[in-house]
Amino acid sequence: MIGKYSLSLAMIGRNEADIVFKCLDSVKGLVDEVVFVDTGSTDNTQEVVRQHVDKDIVLKIVCFPWIDDFAAARNVSFEHCTGDFILWCFHPEAKVHTKSGLVPISLIRVGDLVLTHSGIYKKVTRVYVRDYSGPVYRIKTRMSEEGFLVTPNHEFYGAKSYKCKIDVDFCTPNCAKQWTKRRGKIVRQCKQGYADYSYSFTPIQEFQVGDILSYPRRKQDIYENPIIEVPKLSHSKVVPDKIEVTPEFMKLIGYYVAEGTSGKNGLITFCFHAKEIEYQDDVLFLMKKFFGLKGKKEFRPGPKGGGCNVWFSSKRVGNLFYGILSGLQPTRCLPPDWLGLSDQHLIEFLRSYYMGDGGENSDAFAITTTIGRAHV
Repeated sequence: MIGKYSLSLAMIGRNEADIVFKCLDSVKGLVDEVVFVDTGSTDNTQEVVRQHVDKDIVLKIVCFPWIDDFAAARNVSFEHCTGDFILWCFHPEAKVHTKSGLVPISLIRVGDLVLTHSGIYKKVTRVYVRDYSGPVYRIKTRMSEEGFLVTPNHEFYGAKSYKCKIDVDFCTPNCAKQWTKRRGKIVRQCKQGYADYSYSFTPIQEFQVGDILSYPRRKQDIYENPIIEVPKLSHSKVVPDKIEVTPEFMKLIGYYVAEGTSGKNGLITFCFHAKEIEYQDDVLFLMKKFFGLKGKKEFRPGPKGGGCNVWFSSKRVGNLFYGILSGLQPTRCLPPDWLGLSDQHLIEFLRSYYMGDGGENSDAFAITTTIGRAHV
């Protein structure tokens, strides 16, 4: 029982007599109901289940023949659960969104605020642990290049992708390659496979490379101002050890994503048009405020008035920019968990990003950049 809510444990197994008791013993006193779906045991699995479920707990053993479809067996177990919540398990290294950022689930404590599937975050009321021995999957996506580990039966909300024949990763309604020009007319060359996508909760073992996993859209600001640590070097005394990621700091990050470069030699450069004096001075002010660094302007001649490099020297700050934005321009991206910052954080980032690489015409605003993976 969780407060006033009841909790069901859903299990699926076959010939698990030697290990099923470990899972059942790990949740003693925590669940109100156990639903065990037996997919064809020939040993005494069912008897072991009965022995390790307390008499005051509702036990349902359901026989369902295995049809090579984990989702079907899962759905049967869910159909027989009557609790307000159903218990499933995560790998201890799997990271979840909390108010303090992405945290391994093994470090989650009662009282922490975590993001839920409904787009809001709620307090953790209890943490469950169970023994597991078996294969795990490492999942990597564009939103999580580090990847995370899950057990084969861990479910994700996603869809099988349509394998397009016009040289794209997967078919989407926003794909520019679905249109082509023939005999002076713009025509569709795509079969619009995305129209047939069917989203459902499916075990990760049934997904393939190129399939689609959904990403939750928050309904609340997830994080307050996180703290990032500046890489330490013995000879640096000016730069602080920690920086608070405020909306104003995100403004500096926007300038850097649009116009900045840095390397391990410690040289940090922002490249502006010579006439963009306001932006040049803004960067000088922000770098001084957050890092205590004094920069220099270096004007260079060129067409249409030339340009101006605003540069700073600090290996610590250079390594910081290089690290949090995942390298140089071809691979630069915001940390995925920063997408959970407040709207004001993201607005300030986009505002300065637009100042650096944006433009407009009579129809729309646009940002043109050579950075292909700036996740905004």
